[in-house]
Amino acid sequence: MDGAKDVISSIMAGMQQKFKNHVTDLVLRLEDLGFFQNRGELPKNKLEALLKGTIHDSEWPKVLFKLTEILHVLHEEKVVILIDEYDILQTTRLFS
Repeated sequence: MDGAKDVISSIMAGMQQKFKNHVTDLVLRLEDLGFFQNRGELPKNKLEALLKGTIHDSEWPKVLFKLTEILHVLHEEKVVILIDEYDILQTTRLFS
């Protein structure tokens, strides 16, 4: 039974890492596209941890909410994040 737990734990850790990588890549892409130019309007360090991917593990479940909050504050618009079943970023279609 321990072997099954190890496999499940390993799969979960891999999924968490993929999620972290995807979110960090998305934030960096948004930065490249100029979505955070007025970041001075944000509380200090709110965006920096997202850009650097240095968020504590306990904060990752809330990271998409934080990202929508940041974009809402900076652009004063409603923000929707679409999550699909594919392993590729769709930001090029959405933001260009």
